[in-house]
Amino acid sequence: MSFSTLSPTFVEEMTQEHERRGQILISCPVFGRPDRADAATLTIVTAGDREVLALMEDLFQALGSDLFHVGDRPSKANWVKILGNFTLGGLLETLSESLSLGERAGINPETLVEILDTALYHSPVFRGYGNLMATEKWDPAGFRMKLGLKDIRLVLKESDALEVSLPLADLIHSGFISGIHRGYGELDWSALKKVRADDSGREENSIS
Repeated sequence: MSFSTLSPTFVEEMTQEHERRGQILISCPVFGRPDRADAATLTIVTAGDREVLALMEDLFQALGSDLFHVGDRPSKANWVKILGNFTLGGLLETLSESLSLGERAGINPETLVEILDTALYHSPVFRGYGNLMATEKWDPAGFRMKLGLKDIRLVLKESDALEVSLPLADLIHSGFISGIHRGYGELDWSALKKVRADDSGREENSIS
């Protein structure tokens, strides 16, 4: 059983090796920051033998509040996981740029996050990351920028193998690389906003 965020290609290789040995591999990566893990409200994505997964139902219920089964090949769950993290990375990029521009224009970042979430998203994820960025609370990290870079690299590697262009992933990748070079690697990956603010030449504004 693997809860890790891994390359789907690698998981497929692991699956074949398990099959060769007469073993069964189950993949069950999760979505959720540490506070959701503490509250047992993780979203769990499973793939693999359904009979084996049925035996693990009590464990999954103890860990999370939402459970999705996406196929018999374990790699399918890892596809969902890396695509989910890529989507989150896209949200971080958009928020980083919007908040940086808004601050330059004199818009209070916390107010902007509240308005955008109320008007457009109604999403705890949007509100949570938006507030982290608005208040610049990067430390302690719920998910480090170095790990975000690792996951974006997984997406780019898999997309390259399938010959699918992902311009946004390239942009996020360069942002994380830049942030790590500036010493932000151990900060929360939402510190991408700090990278974009630095790039735009952050200035003090009379935000109210």
